[in-house]
Amino acid sequence: MHLLIRQIGLLWLVLVCCLPVQAEQHLDGIVQAAAQQTGVPVSVIRAVIQQESAHNPGAVSHKGAQGLMQLMPGTAARFGVYNVFDPAENIRGGTTYLAWLYNRYQSWPLALAGYNAGEGAVDKYAGIPPYRETQDYVSKIMARLGGTAGDVGMAGITGMTGEPAASPYSAALYYQPEPVPVSQPSRQNRAIQQYKEPPSPMDVEANAYTASVFFGEGE
Repeated sequence: MHLLIRQIGLLWLVLVCCLPVQAEQHLDGIVQAAAQQTGVPVSVIRAVIQQESAHNPGAVSHKGAQGLMQLMPGTAARFGVYNVFDPAENIRGGTTYLAWLYNRYQSWPLALAGYNAGEGAVDKYAGIPPYRETQDYVSKIMARLGGTAGDVGMAGITGMTGEPAASPYSAALYYQPEPVPVSQPSRQNRAIQQYKEPPSPMDVEANAYTASVFFGEGE
């Protein structure tokens, strides 16, 4: 009996020690796949996950951002994420958004600022918005990457040499732009468009003359 209890205890110890390792390996595989698919460097994805949720897939902010990369509902919808608490979907959506932002600004500090505050704020201020939260966010992530908020592009960030640049084509695979409403013609306008006046005798005569010249009969 004591031997059985001892074996169960050892088995539990092994599970406790191994499960976090397996979870980390699984997450690392997802990050690697997202990096290959979108071109966003692994180091950037990891830094954003650490800053956003500290690797908690069930994290929810007071503003409503959800999951590992803290996607807002609107952002998740834009990039085709249906289950924000699925690590694979969340990381794929967040990474695709980062690729889209990088290709928009060609700068990781600006892309990160857009990720935190939205591209509208970056466009409005033509740079990192003067929000304390956003400035701290960019500074902390750039510090993890070994760069400063003034670095532009991939080459200026330590540990990213040789990694693929973010691809706009990869981002386009998942980005779902909001549909632009198309105004439908009213019943009256459709009736006007469908109605055509019958040609006048002068129009008929002119058309007949043009046709005869075209076919060589008017010479």
